[in-house]
Amino acid sequence: MPRSINTAGNEYFPTSCRDTLYFSSDYHPGLGGLDIFKTYLKDDGSWSAPVNVRQPINSSYDDFGLVIDEYARLRRKEIEKGFFSTSRGTNGRDNIYSFTKYQLEEIQKDTVPKEDAKDELAIYLAGKVITHRYDDDEDPNSAVTGLETLSDARVEFSGDLTLDRRSGKDGLFIEKLDNGKAYRIKASKPGYLSKTIKVSTRELNLNPDEKSYTINVEIKLDKIFYDKEIILKEIYYDYNKWAIVDAAKPTLDRLSTILRDNPQIRIQLSSHTDCRGEDDYNAELSQKRAQSAVLYLVDRGIPFDRLQAQGYGESQIAFQDCECEYCTEAQHEINRRTTFKILR
Repeated sequence: MPRSINTAGNEYFPTSCRDTLYFSSDYHPGLGGLDIFKTYLKDDGSWSAPVNVRQPINSSYDDFGLVIDEYARLRRKEIEKGFFSTSRGTNGRDNIYSFTKYQLEEIQKDTVPKEDAKDELAIYLAGKVITHRYDDDEDPNSAVTGLETLSDARVEFSGDLTLDRRSGKDGLFIEKLDNGKAYRIKASKPGYLSKTIKVSTRELNLNPDEKSYTINVEIKLDKIFYDKEIILKEIYYDYNKWAIVDAAKPTLDRLSTILRDNPQIRIQLSSHTDCRGEDDYNAELSQKRAQSAVLYLVDRGIPFDRLQAQGYGESQIAFQDCECEYCTEAQHEINRRTTFKILR
């Protein structure tokens, strides 16, 4: 099966009914634990993007092993029956549940005479999911050479609208919004860091003669580089000190946002000194600086067990093309760096 179905996590319990394959996963975005997903084989021979079957079958517990009972006797308005296993409500023990799908009744809506109907402004959100293209695909610190689009990324709406979509060809998605509302939009894809943005249709500068209005957004997902140090720019410390200065806080605030959007990742924050000073002193100073960065993130609500502080002192010099006493101040500054890496 392709990578769109098999992930870095665990996929279990495949079952099928007619053209649909059901399976459980603890990695695809879900409600918690194992969730049940479905996919089908398309006309071109590829598999559709997995879709979460959602509540009430999925829950915050383990849900798996869904089976459609094709021989069930269906009463009036019943369209499908089946079974699945779940650990909900039983202190972690697995039990078999049954389910029934019903045909929704159509509700007769009051119609508004055409001559009395008012033209309403149509508001659209046109989005694109993108990522950086690097000069070296394996080096997160290499030069960014451009942008590329991400198709089949999951796009979740919450707030005044609850929707679950996938970006199409060229990373595009479009959705109609209501006026005077606020939305949170989270984009995610395996192998990339998820990101959430906010969109509001309140206080728009609208032309009363316009029939439609489009809000354009781009959501940039960063590729995950496991166990590779990524330099945090604009993280500086006063000489011989380890307190977080005001100039460093915006960068750490952005890192805390990444961690909130990606609760599954753990990171190591590392600090390096230049080659000047005694080895033991530099090792202690860099450890205190790394710990200060960790504590700053903890103060902003990031659980301590997701963070690891590591001071390297001068043991991992980045700029090595000069003897220490002859290095320029700019070369020393390259060596005095704070980094983070995503741990496996």
